[in-house]
Amino acid sequence: MTGIQMHHDSNGHMESEIDLKSFSTARKLIYDIFTDLIILFNECSQFTKDDINDEENLFYGTVKFDNEKIKSYTTKSEEIVKILLRNRMKVVFFG
Repeated sequence: MTGIQMHHDSNGHMESEIDLKSFSTARKLIYDIFTDLIILFNECSQFTKDDINDEENLFYGTVKFDNEKIKSYTTKSEEIVKILLRNRMKVVFFG
């Protein structure tokens, strides 16, 4: 025996403590990455905020389009963070 503790989950599937620990570590790292991305997207949005109000700016259309994309990325990242914060998650591993 390897010393790895195996047990059944609530659905009767076998799990190991290593699998759960690896998943928890990965989940935390992914959460940190998306939290940092949200901060970056908010900073980018603030940076382009002044230019988006200046219709005489040569790059007005581009800045407006980019700002909309930034908002979209922010929203998507926030949704991912909400999912990662759930206490219960279903995970499928393909191997």
